This record gives sequence, structure tokens and C-alpha cells, in this order.
Amino acid sequence: MTLFIIFLVVFFITNLYENYFREREHNLRLHDANKQADKCGELWHWFQWFNWLSVVLFATVQIFGLYLAIRITLFIGSCWWILFDGGLNSLKKRYFFYQSKYTTSEFEQFGNPVAKIILFVVTFLAVVLL
Repeated sequence: MTLFIIFLVVFFITNLYENYFREREHNLRLHDANKQADKCGELWHWFQWFNWLSVVLFATVQIFGLYLAIRITLFIGSCWWILFDGGLNSLKKRYFFYQSKYTTSEFEQFGNPVAKIILFVVTFLAVVLL
């Protein structure tokens, strides 16, 4: 029960701040405060990442135990990054592995196709072999 309460608190706080910084970024861009908006954009991406990490990790720990949950969460994270980012690119009529140069996501600077494929293979092997 304690773990569940901790999860709910973490989920609530990260979701709250993610939405706060996303709205703040949008409002700052409307007023041409781009430097502040970029910082808010970075923060909401980090809170979004941490929010989803806490959800997936909590669920996998409950099902598989801590050791396997960490490996599965890393693999799910790599798949999510590839499929979600690629899906958004496809919806925007871009190359699946398109790497944006105009985003506040700090992950995107590492988001080239080679890095994503290597991450996928490494995390897959970690789940299967370890």
C-alpha cells in the first residue's frame, strides 16, 4: 500500500508540473519570450518523461518484480521513443527517423536513427540475456 501511495504522489506531482510548464511555454511563446519558453519546454519534457517512467516502472514492478521490471522498463522506453517519435514524424509527413532541430526536448539531440536502433538492440538484449 505504501508503494502505491508513493506512486500516486509522484504521478500527481509530475503530471501537475508537466502540464504547468507546457501551458507556460505556450503562453510565453505568445508573448515572444522565447528564451523562457525554451526553458519551460525543456522542463515539461523532463516532467513528462519522469511521469511516464513512474507509471511504467510501478506497473512492471507489481507484475514482474524489481530486477526484471527495470530491464523491461528500459526496453519499453526505447520502443516508446522510437515508435512515438516516429509516429509523430509520420503524421507530420516526415521521414520516420526525422530528427528535429527546433524542439525543446533534450532527448531529440540524441535522437538520430543510429542511436535509436542501438538503444533498441541493447535494451532488447538486456531483457533477453540478463
